[in-house]
Amino acid sequence: MVCSGVNMSNVGHKHKVWVNLQQLGSVPDSFNPATWSTVHQVPVSIQPMRGGEVIAGQKVQEHITHVIHTRYMPNITGEWRVQSIDASRTWNIDAAINVQEQNKYLELHCVEAR
Repeated sequence: MVCSGVNMSNVGHKHKVWVNLQQLGSVPDSFNPATWSTVHQVPVSIQPMRGGEVIAGQKVQEHITHVIHTRYMPNITGEWRVQSIDASRTWNIDAAINVQEQNKYLELHCVEAR
């Protein structure tokens, strides 16, 4: 199975990350940062992207900085984020794609938080 030029059956999930969900009722502002709950710890493959490489619906998504491949998890949306185990890097999920709608793999189009 190939997704975004990556053969999913051969993806080496080299990184372990946290998948976090923002807690309901935690509206971030300058005094109160968002509160996140860790829901999953999963192995992933992280692929950095260059501008103009991701195309969705005939439209180039230039703001995507990384594509993260992992096993399927239901209900992952843009309200979630991915964080490295040591919390040194965070990626906000822009789109979560159920590869070929088989509930086996997810392709997460992400923007790295700065």
